[in-house]
Amino acid sequence: MFKLRNLITLAIIVIFGILLYNRFLGTPEEQQQSKETFQTIGKAFSDVGKSVGGLLKSEKEKYEAGKYDDALDKIGDLFQGLKQKAGELKDTGNGIMDTIKDLEEKKEALSNQIKSLEGKEMTDEASVEANQDLVKRFNELQEELKRINEQMDKSE
Repeated sequence: MFKLRNLITLAIIVIFGILLYNRFLGTPEEQQQSKETFQTIGKAFSDVGKSVGGLLKSEKEKYEAGKYDDALDKIGDLFQGLKQKAGELKDTGNGIMDTIKDLEEKKEALSNQIKSLEGKEMTDEASVEANQDLVKRFNELQEELKRINEQMDKSE
């Protein structure tokens, strides 16, 4: 049986076919109506392109304005607190300190990646993907810090 996606695809093809037929073989009124429809569709695609361009420009401005600087500073403060707390633990402190050092290296790598993107033009899909990857890695770092904090709370 037809799936909804197939039904929608078929409907789009039929509508497009009718528009093309009317554009070239229809009455003058139908030709005019089809012409206006195609112009509207073209304008819509143009508007979408402008919106995507605006989004990319906005993200570039956020990078230049230091979008992640405050968050990285807060994570740095959290690292200091975790180090102090881990130093107070006797048995498990050493393993946690190693984990904290590994996470600090990840934070530095994120910070360096952010700095490298700040001066670049964000005009393509790769830039958007790089931004999404940064956000994903940043969230993973936060989750790992929460996990370590909970682990240290249980050890106390």
